[in-house]
Amino acid sequence: YLEQQLAAKFKWFNNGSRLWSAVHHWSLGVSAVTSALAAVVIKLNWLKEAWPAVYANRDDVVAILAALATIITAVSAAGNFGRKWQTNRISRGRIERLQVVLSDPAASASAIRDELQDIIKKHDESIVGAPIK
Repeated sequence: YLEQQLAAKFKWFNNGSRLWSAVHHWSLGVSAVTSALAAVVIKLNWLKEAWPAVYANRDDVVAILAALATIITAVSAAGNFGRKWQTNRISRGRIERLQVVLSDPAASASAIRDELQDIIKKHDESIVGAPIK
């Protein structure tokens, strides 16, 4: 039964690690690109011929791009995407180490259960950002 619990937790933390990594890195990349585009759009005179509508409204385009970059950054910071990604990676690694311990025939099931409870508690505390009693 412990083997199944560890496998399920590993899968959960691995999926969380992948999801939060994608969300975290996407938000970093998109906010940087939209911010850079805002700075560049205001200065590109060739837009007058290539995209007259964008050129005519470039102040609005710049404001929208800058606002989008700010919103993405604020949501990412408020949601602690980076911390959630790191927490899931750490928890996944702790589960992997516990699976190695479980492979030892002399391993204590009680000690493994205690460690699993500690992993879950520390994971929850890290996600929430506060100690859990």
